Amino acid sequence: MDCINKDQILYQSLPSSIWRQVSFLLNPICDGKDWKALAAVFNFTMEEVNGLSIACDPTMELFKYYEVKYDKKVTLCYVIESLQYIGRKDVVDDIFEYINNNNFIENDNQGLQYPITHVGNFTLNDNYDVFISYAKDDISFAKLIKNRLEKENGFKVCIDYCDFLPGYNPFEQVCSVIIEKCKKVIVILSPNFNKSSYCQTHAKIASSSLLEGNKHKVIPILYEKCEIPLVLKYFSRLDCTDPHTSSYFWPCLIKAINVL
Repeated sequence: MDCINKDQILYQSLPSSIWRQVSFLLNPICDGKDWKALAAVFNFTMEEVNGLSIACDPTMELFKYYEVKYDKKVTLCYVIESLQYIGRKDVVDDIFEYINNNNFIENDNQGLQYPITHVGNFTLNDNYDVFISYAKDDISFAKLIKNRLEKENGFKVCIDYCDFLPGYNPFEQVCSVIIEKCKKVIVILSPNFNKSSYCQTHAKIASSSLLEGNKHKVIPILYEKCEIPLVLKYFSRLDCTDPHTSSYFWPCLIKAINVL
């Protein structure tokens, strides 16, 4: 996605004043939307996050450490896309306001390309008990969970195919639901899940709530044997692959949803 004309423009091409503003907005603790949420998108470990947290400006140290860790430069486009993933439209707005006001980058044909749609609500309802994150090939199991939680237990469940409104950016929809609109996030783990970058983003956003002390928001379910994503490796999970524990699956899932 060419969110800016040249996707290789480095974030440092903008003056330090705009990044001071970015740090001002991202450094304060903001549940699932601060610099730690970016660290989750960048696949940083808890140890790395703890190390960065003692810095005077953890946001800027985050970008610097990314370049050291992955041995590549941070582009402006990547920063904007990452801010989009965590739902920080306000920060992206400030960056684009500077660019527009200073004629920093122009598209040859259409002017500056703005990646985020300005919308309010993305879903049919304002609040949900549960959001289900799943790979498309596992939709039958996702539907089973949705139907049972709603019909037998009275939970309000959000799932993309029936709750997301059409015409909006899917990443913004997911950020809005996970961070603001749901109490719990069920993550259906499988080889299909691991193949989907879209699903991996769900896991990163959901697991970032752990960094803010919300240790009970994510409920991983091992649907088919697979490698557990790094960001979910240290969460306890329900295991559908073990026949010896299958009778405990639904009672444990209901109890996990009800934990505050």
